[in-house]
Amino acid sequence: MDSHYEKSWQLPSYDLSSQPVEDLVLKFKYAATPEEHLANFNAAIALGLPSLQKGELTSEPIAVVCSGPSLKATRREVRHFNKILTCSGAHKYLIDHGLVPTWHMEGDPREHKAVFVKHPHKRVQYLIASSCHPAMFKNLKGYDVRIWHSLQGAHHLLTLDHYPPGDWVLTGGTNVGMRALVMARLLGFTNVHVFGMDCSAEETMHTGDHPNEAPKSKFITVQVGDQEFKTTHLFLAYAKQFFHEVIQLPDVHFTLHGEGLLQALTALKLTDPDQLKEFMDKRENVVETTIAVVQRPQVGLVEGTFEIPMEDIYAS
Repeated sequence: MDSHYEKSWQLPSYDLSSQPVEDLVLKFKYAATPEEHLANFNAAIALGLPSLQKGELTSEPIAVVCSGPSLKATRREVRHFNKILTCSGAHKYLIDHGLVPTWHMEGDPREHKAVFVKHPHKRVQYLIASSCHPAMFKNLKGYDVRIWHSLQGAHHLLTLDHYPPGDWVLTGGTNVGMRALVMARLLGFTNVHVFGMDCSAEETMHTGDHPNEAPKSKFITVQVGDQEFKTTHLFLAYAKQFFHEVIQLPDVHFTLHGEGLLQALTALKLTDPDQLKEFMDKRENVVETTIAVVQRPQVGLVEGTFEIPMEDIYAS
């Protein structure tokens, strides 16, 4: 690999006009210690909440709505969807503009994330990971909450008894937006429209208020063709993960709305012959993949939405 990209984590700016974003070396760690994660998990399980249920396959479109800045320009398009799944700050943003989502999901273990459900809505079903902080569940007391679990690594498939029988355990990327792509598929949707997943900033990285907004001192510059974007290393890593998650969901058609870094990288990949061929070869060669598992209480059977050999399972 080009040494320029091996050292990209330290660079203030670089050009992705010809180099696939998947070639970048970007490293970061989970937002909580194992002890904090376990404490959140135990507290959530003790609440005795009902489990998330797998949906029937449907070609009906769903809007997966994140809180990137392009949502300001595209939120009116979201009104055309009967099914809406929000995550992070998109929940409040849509409700403030008169649009109530069908589902809202959270997965981050940190306490400050509870602000996203500070003002819940009775018509929303809340899909909350057991990894979330107790403050999240406190804000949602008395509302329709369904629990699910984050698969932290493929080796955890050997110890599924750690999770309550019948509960779904999801693979996916390292932020809730990436897991929302998996969640949409688990809910049965194969026609997924993505809003606000920009992985770049306008003045800020998010639409509306965010309790952990990245300071401008952490911004880097990324060039894609004749477009220039401001982002952070973390959000650039999310853009990289997006293409991996899409490959893991071969029966899902994705449509990205709005303008941002991720949308530009996707457009480049679809128009650059070499990148398109490599991407399509990977996607078409994925015959079976595991995105979620559940332990059946009757026989202890592990059921996968799709199944492949355990050593090939991607999970984060």
